[in-house]
Amino acid sequence: MNVFIDIETIPDQTEGALDNYIKEVTAPAQYKKPDSIAQWLADNGKDVAESNWLKTSFDGAKGQICAICYAIDDSEIRRFYAESTGAESGLLKHFNSQLSEDLNLRGVTLKPYFVGHYIKGFDLPFLFKRMVINQVKPEFKLNPFGRHGSDFYDTMEAWEGFKGNISLDNLSKALGFDAKKGISGADVWPMFKAGKYEDIANYCADDVDAVRKVYNKLNFIG
Repeated sequence: MNVFIDIETIPDQTEGALDNYIKEVTAPAQYKKPDSIAQWLADNGKDVAESNWLKTSFDGAKGQICAICYAIDDSEIRRFYAESTGAESGLLKHFNSQLSEDLNLRGVTLKPYFVGHYIKGFDLPFLFKRMVINQVKPEFKLNPFGRHGSDFYDTMEAWEGFKGNISLDNLSKALGFDAKKGISGADVWPMFKAGKYEDIANYCADDVDAVRKVYNKLNFIG
């Protein structure tokens, strides 16, 4: 069964995470004198620390999943999303249980064939790490470090090859689909802080819909 999937993530939510990044910032090597170092840190330290902290949303060891959406074959898209930074474990448990149920056929859970954009480099490894950290054991086959075309299907690699890179929006445009407007991955954390949890899930679901359309076109389906 094809399982078209996408996740949305937010930065490290452990207590004091941003403060720790502020403490770790150091001035560039060309600043030698204590006064100049102190001035550089005063002018730039917080911005540099925040930038480094925001990047943890790409690191499964530190960031958190705030939304997961998937669709099996041509079925409707299922949405799962967190409404607080402490809700990741519950989100993963709900997703885990529902996907297992959807894959169950006559008492046997079928192996999902995950399809997504850059899932080889991001979604599947991130999902695996967060499930380990939250001790949510997958009730289905999850191979986060497998091969495109064998263990899962990565639409980016299918289009660009092993080392290529293209965004889902740009690939969608190239294949003649309307791309999303007004929201990007960089907007997820500000939206989360603003309590726009369902909007994030809808954005995530839009990606699942786009991935399914791209997959079908790449494989001459429909």
